[in-house]
Amino acid sequence: CADGDSRIIDVVNGDRPRRLLALAVAAAVAVAFADSSIVVLALPDLYSRFDTSIVGVSWVITSYNLVLAVCALALVPVLRRVKVANLTRAGLLVFCGGSVASAASGSLSALIVFRCVQGAGAAMLLAGSLALLSALCGSRARGLTVWIAAGTFGAALGPALGGILTQLFDWRAIFVFQAPVALVALVEIGRA
Repeated sequence: CADGDSRIIDVVNGDRPRRLLALAVAAAVAVAFADSSIVVLALPDLYSRFDTSIVGVSWVITSYNLVLAVCALALVPVLRRVKVANLTRAGLLVFCGGSVASAASGSLSALIVFRCVQGAGAAMLLAGSLALLSALCGSRARGLTVWIAAGTFGAALGPALGGILTQLFDWRAIFVFQAPVALVALVEIGRA
């Protein structure tokens, strides 16, 4: 944990329950990983809503994954020089904003742009949360276990959740659902 993040650990060790904060961060990690698969079942709705091609609608998923991968790789060399709590906060804020904007998108182009924003936020969230969870869980090994478990759970649950939300509401519900999860984690980190 960077020196500037010691405040979070001190507070977590003292007044704030460590598990609640770790749970909120893990839930946000799960949603960031689920995002790639949660949108898959909404593709037919997006295809007809935006009257586009298969290639056009595929960019709704590709743009998120591509930006996430590129940004995550770009963050690797700077991770030791940034405060992980601040990186995670920024990622949560950007991811939340991208989720809300994606839900409000009126065109395929706008949706793809906001999916890129979401991907950038997810990269910051995922990069920062690994170190943050390691600090919260007491060791890098335990933090990595929680991070991997949350990501695996999110990726596995994504298609089912996407299908349920799309069937009960519409494709926008997928993005509306993601925003509060990120917001809760942001609030919990802010309280620490």
